[in-house]
Amino acid sequence: MNAVRRDVLGELFSGEAHETVQGLEELNALIQQCAAPQKASIVAPKKRSQSRCRVRKATHYLRPEVYDRLEAASQRLRDELAPDVRVSKSRLVNLALAQLLEEIRRKDDPRAVARLLEEKS
Repeated sequence: MNAVRRDVLGELFSGEAHETVQGLEELNALIQQCAAPQKASIVAPKKRSQSRCRVRKATHYLRPEVYDRLEAASQRLRDELAPDVRVSKSRLVNLALAQLLEEIRRKDDPRAVARLLEEKS
């Protein structure tokens, strides 16, 4: 039995369909259902603003010897202070930067900072 295949969808789009095609109403209903905008059933949570976040992720590059010293210091402090004090490299860097920035603010002399940067470069 060699049946000729019929392109029903092609006939529908080209306007060549002369007879009622079985399932046409269901196909039309499905197309209409998918095309109609639907209300979201789940409301997405609002993103927290950056100002309310406790921390911000940043990438900064450290020299290998500075990184090694930071790693060693954090491990030593963890060994000696845990579990009484939370120790992490991030907390140590935040503490050191806060102290440096406070010192820069107090000195109010950009040339002093420039000298330090030139010495350490």
